[in-house]
Amino acid sequence: MFNRFSILAALCLSLGTPLAAQTPTGDAMTPQQFFDVGATFLRAGQPQDAARIADSLLARKADDVSALILRTEAAIALRDYAAAVQFGRTAYNNATNNRKFAAARLVALAHA
Repeated sequence: MFNRFSILAALCLSLGTPLAAQTPTGDAMTPQQFFDVGATFLRAGQPQDAARIADSLLARKADDVSALILRTEAAIALRDYAAAVQFGRTAYNNATNNRKFAAARLVALAHA
């Protein structure tokens, strides 16, 4: 189920609003909240929206491993395997040891 942050994020994406959108209560959405909305979109079967959120996060910080993994998962769901490999490799190259496995698994899945 979508909460007010996911609805706001969807609205921001449709209007092209920058990542630092405000919630209805006037609070700015943090990158983590924006990421959580993207993960919710992915779980809800909306990989295009998850990809847009990840792209917004990557525009802010190109080496954000969490956003790169989210973007990789969205690309796989969209059957864009070449992009999934690219994002997954970038995630792997920027990840610490405990995140390298997740990135490597996704790249292998994209190659399958």
